[in-house]
Amino acid sequence: MNTANGYWLTNPDNEQLIWAWMLHEIGHPMGLTGHFPINPYQYGIMANQGGMGLGLNSWDSLILDWILESQVFCIDSKNVTNQNIKIVPAEREQVGIRSVMIKLTESKIIVVESHRSDKWSHNMPLQNNGVMAFLVDTTKNTDRRDENLEFRAHLDKTGKYLTVENVLARKFYEERYSTIMYVGDTISAEGIQIKFVSSGDNDTIQIDRKSTRLNSSHGYISY
Repeated sequence: MNTANGYWLTNPDNEQLIWAWMLHEIGHPMGLTGHFPINPYQYGIMANQGGMGLGLNSWDSLILDWILESQVFCIDSKNVTNQNIKIVPAEREQVGIRSVMIKLTESKIIVVESHRSDKWSHNMPLQNNGVMAFLVDTTKNTDRRDENLEFRAHLDKTGKYLTVENVLARKFYEERYSTIMYVGDTISAEGIQIKFVSSGDNDTIQIDRKSTRLNSSHGYISY
């Protein structure tokens, strides 16, 4: 606590929540590396105590053993077969599945979460409500060099948000929204496709294997 920059923290222009900063710093000695997933640093209190989503993300909850098995839809990537899962927002206190975790290898996993402006959010606009997925690779150590550059940071991280497919085709496009899925959007990585299929009080996603077929002109293409 004594190492914090008091002026930065209490400067009203920075709109910092003192309780969020304290919980973030307490989380580190409890065993949470924090400062990931990146791109952006806006979801999860250990990623950024000054972010918009101030819930504890499901990966950090898993590390602390603060999440029930019934709150995680966990599956090996080899067993993914066109399944629909309804998930509750990370920022809301609600019974239900809070996360989908897809195991890729012994050290890599895809984590899918829903984010909403709710009890544990701060100044989150509607454009930032949606479904996001990040790739965790436990062989990587979180590196904090130039992390404030957000999308242009040259660093290594344990977790990184995945970019929405065909994001440039949206009616609007800004880099800060490139990792947020809206209804109909998809994210693909490591042979897995995640689609945001419907939204209501909760969000429903579909997970499936991303197939390939042979094209005589261009080799293998995804569909």
